[in-house]
Amino acid sequence: MGIENTQADGGQRQGHKRDVILVVEDDGALLRLIERCLQQHGFQTHGVTSGSTAVSWLQANTPRLMLLDYSLADMHGEELLNRLEAHGKQVPFVVVTGHSSDSSIAAEMIRRGAKDCIVKSTSFIEQLPTVVARAMPS
Repeated sequence: MGIENTQADGGQRQGHKRDVILVVEDDGALLRLIERCLQQHGFQTHGVTSGSTAVSWLQANTPRLMLLDYSLADMHGEELLNRLEAHGKQVPFVVVTGHSSDSSIAAEMIRRGAKDCIVKSTSFIEQLPTVVARAMPS
């Protein structure tokens, strides 16, 4: 069961969430921290805690950007992207990973179209608003 949390979405109807950042993070506490950080910087967010919930949500909605945890409990980020592609859906995304030593993850995700890749380090929450702002499509 995933956390479904649309914050500050301006009452937008499902399917019309163009300014929303979909945050896909399986750690509920970290998800809330990420959303709070982004919201404090003026971003609208919708958080989910599983890849399958993200895929379901994305079938009916198109966010402006997806912040994707690479290692989810139910699938890896690459599998989530494969499922989206199978449905003909492409979403701009930034990958978040806890694997700072594995540059192959970052390289593969950039090859798959990631706008950026950020490592879960002690300072990643402070870096997040800048990374997201830079990655947002105009």
